[in-house]
Amino acid sequence: MLDIPEVRSEIQNSSNAPRVTSRAPIRGVTGWRLNELLKGASATDRALIANDLARGVLQVLRPTHAQVAALAHVSTGYVGTVSRLTGDERVRVARGQLSLSRLHKRRHIVTDTEIDRLGAQYGAEAFLRALDRVTTPRNGG
Repeated sequence: MLDIPEVRSEIQNSSNAPRVTSRAPIRGVTGWRLNELLKGASATDRALIANDLARGVLQVLRPTHAQVAALAHVSTGYVGTVSRLTGDERVRVARGQLSLSRLHKRRHIVTDTEIDRLGAQYGAEAFLRALDRVTTPRNGG
């Protein structure tokens, strides 16, 4: 049995499983911590955690983008795009005045600071080789 401090772990066997009443303490776990707990958990432990989540005995605080994307049946890319929108842009998307798809596909403008960081990480030669590749004329294309 997985020992999780955030989650009830008093279950000793299925015949003596404690009944959870409406007065059972609600436990909270961050989305990141939930991922860590699930990585080392058996299928049985994951099912018990899922049951606690479904009943509200365990609540996820600050879920990850992947977790909310799975719950909402949307891509993590869309979650990331919406998280970067301004308040006005979110309102315009919600009203249908602005396309989420178009916002998602717009090119990210790279800052000089980002380029400097990448140059320091990969070296100027790597950038020059990439520049050569993208500026080399291609026949028929």
